Amino acid sequence: MLPQFQKLLHYCDANGYVIIGDAVRIMQIDISITDRYDEAYYEIQIPIQEP
Repeated sequence: MLPQFQKLLHYCDANGYVIIGDAVRIMQIDISITDRYDEAYYEIQIPIQEP
């Protein structure tokens, strides 16, 4: 499991958020700047219900 994902899960748990669906990891790469995958970044989305 990604360390960043574990941090997000811990944050949700520590702040009373309830995870209500599956997490999604989206790879973002700006092909107008680079086509190298090692220069990409990831967006992690977790559907939650506020406390």
